[in-house]
Amino acid sequence: MSVINSLSGGFEAITKRIWLISIPALLDLYLWMGPRLSISPLVKRALSLIVLPSNASPEELLALAEMKDLLEQAGQSFNAFSFLIVRKLGMPSLFSPNPWLETLGVTLNISSLVTFQVPETSFLSRPLPVIEMRSEFVFLGLYILLTLVGILIGCFYLGFIAQEVRDSQVDVAHVLQRVWIWWARVALIALLIFMGLLMLGVPLLVMVTLLSLVSRNLAQLMGNFVFISSLWIGLWLYIYLFFFINALILNDTGILRAFWNSFNVVRRNFWSTIGLMMLIGLIGAGFSIIWRMLSTNSWGTLVAIVGNAYIGSGLTASGFTFYRDRYVAWQEELAGQAEVGQK
Repeated sequence: MSVINSLSGGFEAITKRIWLISIPALLDLYLWMGPRLSISPLVKRALSLIVLPSNASPEELLALAEMKDLLEQAGQSFNAFSFLIVRKLGMPSLFSPNPWLETLGVTLNISSLVTFQVPETSFLSRPLPVIEMRSEFVFLGLYILLTLVGILIGCFYLGFIAQEVRDSQVDVAHVLQRVWIWWARVALIALLIFMGLLMLGVPLLVMVTLLSLVSRNLAQLMGNFVFISSLWIGLWLYIYLFFFINALILNDTGILRAFWNSFNVVRRNFWSTIGLMMLIGLIGAGFSIIWRMLSTNSWGTLVAIVGNAYIGSGLTASGFTFYRDRYVAWQEELAGQAEVGQK
């Protein structure tokens, strides 16, 4: 099965179970029509701590002012309830931060991609309540809570897609039984990744800080080396573990086995995996821009929410379709080698 056939198979699976798009669509409707959780006071407080040296050039001062303005706008438009959308689980959303679009917006200085303003809904009789967070500790606690709830919703959503791709049927009772296992595994690996980054990042930060006391140039060189090395290692890990969640849920296996399955599927199908990743990223980002352009009024936003849920769900299902096909081919190859070895 080619990459295009995987995409086609993914959208066929979602079209067959079109009700699956209701999960991301309902989450987006809540982000749009529900109360907002604002972090604007925290962003303003953090930006007030940023100062440039007194000998800064006018260009540096202008760049800092533009960056502060852009970040302040982003803080005002950001709804912390969007932490319920865990994009790493393939959950599509029109309103939660999109790393592809935000990076493009910052790189090209296109503020509309960084600070997407959700239009006020005409379906409500009164303005939406806005809850402002003024404590960093409250923010941290809500972030953890909302992320854990988002992981649970995401595993629930992916469980249905995996069943449809694997078995061409959906067993709600089975998903309800297994979703807590998937949730615990994903939450555990997220915690391990965070702890690993903390254990590596803090010593490296201390090292660079100490070097800056000896030589600023040496500290800058060390910082650049650490940044490039981390970026390179992170890129390769992202590629080879691209199907980790697919393996975890579709194969219903443990964390280590899911790592192994993802690594082998990517290793055996490296360039087709790269092609799939690029297509999913380009299609998702391209349609996100279209949906945002369409969201100029309430009815356009409603159409954009449904359209985004369908396209995003189809792309997520395409990843499952690609992984299932390659995993089955790998297992058949192993079985064939075992039969040859027994003769």
